Amino acid sequence: MALCAICNKQSRGFGFKPPTQRVDFLGAVAQPERLPNMAQKRFCSMSCQAIFYELFIQGVSVNKTDIEIKAEQSVLMPLGDYVASIGLDVPLAAYSKEQIEGVVSTIVTSYHRELQRLTNDEIPF
Repeated sequence: MALCAICNKQSRGFGFKPPTQRVDFLGAVAQPERLPNMAQKRFCSMSCQAIFYELFIQGVSVNKTDIEIKAEQSVLMPLGDYVASIGLDVPLAAYSKEQIEGVVSTIVTSYHRELQRLTNDEIPF
């Protein structure tokens, strides 16, 4: 199972294969010196594919770790608030199904909001 190069969800048929020597419709020229180390990327949606492409044509080194670190850090405060609302004395093993779903929802929503903010565009997640 291949994972999305942006958000780590299961990929769904969207991909990016680095160009060799071409000019895209925005006039960006591929930089061959960064292409040999770049493998084909897979994505879960056109939104994640667009994020990757936008960073690629801007010449940003697409190191998923840089984006992930910021997005992961953005999850900590909302997750802490959610856990505090349940009770800090309640162990994770004692959470109900609804509470676990709330934890997952809080993490995923916060993570995607930060990805959207980092790309600074109107891509809906």
